[in-house]
Amino acid sequence: MTTSRSCLAILIVVFVACNDDTSSSPTGPNDSDVRGDNAETEDEQGAVFFRELSQAMTDVFPLLLFGGGELGGKGGGRVLIEGKTMTFEAYSPNGVTSMDGLIVIEILESFWSITGTLVLGGGSEGEAVVAMTLDPSTDSPEPGGTVTIDGTEYDVAELAAANAES
Repeated sequence: MTTSRSCLAILIVVFVACNDDTSSSPTGPNDSDVRGDNAETEDEQGAVFFRELSQAMTDVFPLLLFGGGELGGKGGGRVLIEGKTMTFEAYSPNGVTSMDGLIVIEILESFWSITGTLVLGGGSEGEAVVAMTLDPSTDSPEPGGTVTIDGTEYDVAELAAANAES
């Protein structure tokens, strides 16, 4: 149990670093989405989703460390945490976008696998398939893998780097 807790602690550090809240950029849709002209580009959609997912996972990981629980979204809904699964039920980190679905974290011998499918509603609609990896044995673990939103695939390392820069 100590090994899995220390591994989860490393993952928290990675997601906190990737989700640095020091920027003044809002999470959620850009101004054009609020106006209703839906001008969000595919790249912006991937970046927004990754930022929102990172924030949700950062908020949820302490509960994973202690065996489970429930987390309410700032914009409504909840995430139920049991074992290594996170069940999103109309979870909204910002009151604009909501997420429904299941994310599973598998701690494998040489890396972690974070997989699942989330249905997005509100400001960002569609289906997001998460297939991320993390190697916690490195000095500065960075997430890898992909996130696919409505058939458009995004490289997680690129999204994390862009998020850290913004």
